Amino acid sequence: MLVVQKLTQHGVTASVASDLVRRLPQRAERWSRAFRFVSASKLSNPGGWLRKAIELDYPLPKQFLAAEARPAETTPKTAAAIDPAIEAEIARNAEIANQQMLDSLPSSVLYQLELQVDDKLKAPIFRAMKSDLRRSVRSNMIIEAAKLHSTANQAAIA
Repeated sequence: MLVVQKLTQHGVTASVASDLVRRLPQRAERWSRAFRFVSASKLSNPGGWLRKAIELDYPLPKQFLAAEARPAETTPKTAAAIDPAIEAEIARNAEIANQQMLDSLPSSVLYQLELQVDDKLKAPIFRAMKSDLRRSVRSNMIIEAAKLHSTANQAAIA
């Protein structure tokens, strides 16, 4: 299915979807697949939220990233189901690693990252979110910003 069609199925108007695909093809394509992992029922304007997610390069949902990281299943007979206990352990390990990364940042850097994220969260699209979804998005955005900061510092050192 075309990316424009997927975006319109999620509530983005056809003209906006076409524009997004033209200007930001990779983001539009990723979010056209990732939006199924967003609790759209908690959004007052899912299409508008999706548009902003593409334009502002919101972090992709953790569940989508995990699904993308899994190897493609060729046939149902050869595809082994992931043990829920193992999957939970992987998620816990990822949370611990993220927390350790955040803890390793100087408090002044973490504070600046939080201010930048909070500034982005002032957009009307975020204010329309329920508080639990907003907290989750904020956490993901801070983690992604911290990863980018750490990567940039490592590149500067090398």
